[in-house]
Amino acid sequence: GIVPISVNYPQLQFLTQRGVANNVPSLIFCPPATDPNCNAYRQLITDQQARGIRTVAHGMDDFAKTETWGINNTTDIEISDGVKLRNIASYATVKSFYASDQDGSLSNLNNTGVSTLSRTAPKDHYELFTEELQVQGEMLDKKLTYTVGGFYSKQQPGGQMGDFYTTACALGGESGALACAGYRRMEMSNESKALFVQATLDLGALIPALDRVRLTGGYRYTWDKINGASTSYAPIIGTGPVRCLFNGAVVSRANATNMFNAATNPGCRYEGNLKSSSPNWTIGLDYRPIDNLLLYAKVSRGYKAGGFNAFAVNERFATFEPEYVTDWEAGFKSDFRVGGRPVRFNVNGFNMDYASIQRGLADYNPITGQNGAATLSEASARIRGVEIEATVKPFDILELGGNYSYIDAKYKSFTYAAPQPVWDCGSNAGNNFRRTTTPDLRCIPLQYMSPNIFSVYGRLSIPTAGSFGNVSLFASYAWTDARHQSGPALEYFPGTTVTWEPGSDLAAYGLLNVSLDWKKALGTDLDVSLFGTNLTNKVYTISNSGVYNSVGSQAQIFGEPRMYGLRLRYSFGS
Repeated sequence: GIVPISVNYPQLQFLTQRGVANNVPSLIFCPPATDPNCNAYRQLITDQQARGIRTVAHGMDDFAKTETWGINNTTDIEISDGVKLRNIASYATVKSFYASDQDGSLSNLNNTGVSTLSRTAPKDHYELFTEELQVQGEMLDKKLTYTVGGFYSKQQPGGQMGDFYTTACALGGESGALACAGYRRMEMSNESKALFVQATLDLGALIPALDRVRLTGGYRYTWDKINGASTSYAPIIGTGPVRCLFNGAVVSRANATNMFNAATNPGCRYEGNLKSSSPNWTIGLDYRPIDNLLLYAKVSRGYKAGGFNAFAVNERFATFEPEYVTDWEAGFKSDFRVGGRPVRFNVNGFNMDYASIQRGLADYNPITGQNGAATLSEASARIRGVEIEATVKPFDILELGGNYSYIDAKYKSFTYAAPQPVWDCGSNAGNNFRRTTTPDLRCIPLQYMSPNIFSVYGRLSIPTAGSFGNVSLFASYAWTDARHQSGPALEYFPGTTVTWEPGSDLAAYGLLNVSLDWKKALGTDLDVSLFGTNLTNKVYTISNSGVYNSVGSQAQIFGEPRMYGLRLRYSFGS
């Protein structure tokens, strides 16, 4: 479960003093006159510390339900010798309902699905249709293969969807939440079209000396169109006026679904529309000098469409632009023998130029006092690294293996026009922070990047009679380096000097797992596995809430403790 770690009390007190006019309920946390030190919230943290990280006391009933179905068809038609027409079509729907206590405490902070209405109104409800037509062919005695085709997809709402949530409401269970809980209704559609061609040529077809040298080239052009709308307001319960979460305007409840900028009877709805298109391409060479060795190198250009932001509180953040990456990659794959024993050794190196990176951060409107979220597409970065994989069988009954990856990532540029002051990196990298509306954020580590990741394993096959089945003992140890998780921190509250929230630098950890596997038990189709995971009972975090500088609370999700279990698997048919 989500475990609350800390609460930033000066921020909470600032929220109470903001207040809300025109009969819309205020956000009452700890009234300075009666609880100047937020003792009620301090007690929640004290109580949680006494429970420990494996026992939680959530303030709402977490649940999740998903309804989905789909159909797909692949049709192949042989047009002529060496030419095939392939059509792939699919249709699917998904409808999901869920509620989550995202601050992990009895308080009504940062929760989604706070009302029993969440059990009858889906948060996500989409229909997706895809169609892809390909022509596949071979020429030059199969030394040239190619694919030409087109792709179309459309995702659109399958019905009304909405979210009942609290950003910051008073204590008091669901009744306290409903006093100021917000409602957000979203409508988003995405349409994508593309034409593509890719071919691989063995150059030996042209120059015999270049036999087994293959050249691959591909090109794709994509057009994307995104339309979105969001209506959000609070409170959801009552008969009086509501406050729009987008711009802070107070409007009649009956007008809440009108456009925010309507000439008469403005409401809380805003829209965003975005069209984008881009070429994508790849070109690469691979060479197999001997059957057990493959050398390769390639360069690719990729594109990811922009999108609509349903959580904006500044109009300019309603949409965000596409991002692009150019990737250079080279390496080899090999199988050989050392002392007569089989060895596999693969190495891959890469360098990525990442432009217009889509990065999420909290949004704040200093004029209206509203909190939200934004997605920027302003940064550029360089990411490079190496991946190594090796296995060896020193004996027929023993296999040893492992893999290692190293990533060196840093921003090359990260500046944007902030709606309010942001703590940035200053004129030099390091801790020389400054408060500015034109921040330079190059010194912030890239999110979710672990510089070093490795794992090792061993599998020992235990000799048994053939009719008994195959028994083996497997053990592995996996290590993940420390990593940074938070994005840039906006200064929402006077006097705040936090650059990013506590707990955003997640510590490194290693996990030891063991299993005893019995396949084809007693000659049947039953597989039996006795396993143990995280045998050292390592305490480690896998996620941080990321809302400390906006909502004022911090929570973490911890990895699973030591577990033992028995797994049975039966195979029906061959």
